[in-house]
Amino acid sequence: VSTMNNRWSNSNSSTVEAHLKINPEEWYLYRETRAGWEEQPAEHIASHLAPRSDLVVGDFGCGECQLTAALPHHKVIGFDYVSVNDTVIAGDMAHTPLENGILGAAVFSLSPMGYNWRDYLSGF
Repeated sequence: VSTMNNRWSNSNSSTVEAHLKINPEEWYLYRETRAGWEEQPAEHIASHLAPRSDLVVGDFGCGECQLTAALPHHKVIGFDYVSVNDTVIAGDMAHTPLENGILGAAVFSLSPMGYNWRDYLSGF
């Protein structure tokens, strides 16, 4: 997983997106890695966001939508390279269909941060 993470972090997000369209099984390796962790990051983050149900939350690299499940009273918009269900917007996180200023919080927990990670934040 560390080799894969290093490759993703040192690639442009559009390159990672194209690669995962051909090899989506690589994306699922993160699930196996996370299974043995004592603390789940989504639960920790949710504990800080829970009091602010007025916020629209963008979950970049949402994976299996754990943050959405942990924040049932929030509007959470999930983005990732691979979509596990109809609530996730699949694609390059540097180019989302969001209107500027719509998010009250943006979460990048364990998301593959491409070489162009600054592009993920433009418009916020």
